[in-house]
Amino acid sequence: MSGNTKHTENELLISRFLSKHASEAEKQKVINLLQTDDKFKEVFLDMQQTVKTVDALLFYESIDEEKALKQIYSKANIKEENTVKPKPAIQLRRVLKIAGIIILGAILTFLIQDKPKQILLSSTNSILSEKLMPDSSIVTLNKNSSLQYSNKYGIKNRTVKLNGEAFFSVRKNTRLPFIVDCSGLFVEVTGTSFSISNCMNSKQINVYVTSGQVKVYDKKGKLEILNPGDIIVYNKTNKTLNKPHAEKNSNINSWLTQTLAFDDCPLQQVINDINNHYKVHIQLDVKNIENCRLSANFEKSSLESVLKIICLSFNLELINDGTLTLKGDGC
Repeated sequence: MSGNTKHTENELLISRFLSKHASEAEKQKVINLLQTDDKFKEVFLDMQQTVKTVDALLFYESIDEEKALKQIYSKANIKEENTVKPKPAIQLRRVLKIAGIIILGAILTFLIQDKPKQILLSSTNSILSEKLMPDSSIVTLNKNSSLQYSNKYGIKNRTVKLNGEAFFSVRKNTRLPFIVDCSGLFVEVTGTSFSISNCMNSKQINVYVTSGQVKVYDKKGKLEILNPGDIIVYNKTNKTLNKPHAEKNSNINSWLTQTLAFDDCPLQQVINDINNHYKVHIQLDVKNIENCRLSANFEKSSLESVLKIICLSFNLELINDGTLTLKGDGC
C-alpha cells in the first residue's frame, strides 16, 4: 500500500471519528494509533484544529469538543501541553481539503447506512408458512414459496416480490399501496385479500380475488380491475393478460384450505384441480370418461387416497409408465 493511500485512509478514519460516524472498532483503532503512531497523532491534531477553524461545518455544532478531546487524550496517554501544536496559519487549500474529506466520509457513511436491506421469507417443501408483515398484513406462503421485501417496507413503500404461491390479507393503507411484483406482472391493492400463483415451473401467473378490489398490470401498462370472485391469467411467454369468464370454483385456494370439494363436477375439471393442488400431471386416456361427474370432499387427503376413490367410483385404472394416466370404459 502506498504512503499516499494510507495517508488518505487515515484522514477518512479521523473524519469519521470526529463526526461521530465511526464504529466501535474504528474508535478503538483511532485510540490505538494515537498511542503508537506519532504521524497519525499529528494528522489527528491538525484535522481537529481545522475543524475548529471551519465554522461552517455544521457537523460539529453539537459536539462538546473540549470534553471529547480530554477523553481522547486520557485514553491515549497524551499530555495536552506536550502535544504537537498545529501551525497558527492554516492555508485555505488545506482547510478545504480536510473539510472535503470529512464531508465525503459523512456522505459515504450515510449512503451505506441508508441502502435498503432485503428481507427474505420462505416456506419449506412440507408445510405452509404464515407470516406477519411489519404493517400487520398477513401473508400465507404455500410450500416451496418465498417472499422478498425491503427493510423500508411500511415506511417508503409496501412492495414485495413473490416466487411461488401465496395468499395475502392486506391491511388498508391508502397512502402506501401494497404491490406484489411477480415476474413482470404487478398486483396493487390498498387493503384486501387475494391469492397469487407464480410458480417457477409454470408458464402462467394466476391472480384470484377473495375480497375488495385489485389492480393488475404489466410493464406495458395494460390494466385490469378485479373484483371478488374474479381471476386473471398472465401468460409469461407471450406477456398477455386474460380475464376468463368468472366461474365459481371452490378449489382455487385448495392449497390454503387443504380441502378439495366437488359437487357434480366433470371428471376433467376434477383432474385439473387435482393437478393444481398436488402439483402433478395426470391425464385421462379417453374422452368418454372426461364427462363422468363426481361429488366428493377430500380434506387433508393424500394424492394416493384421492385417486383410489376416483378409480373405485368410475371403475378406472391408474397407469404409471412415466406419466400418470387414468384409463377406463366410461361411466
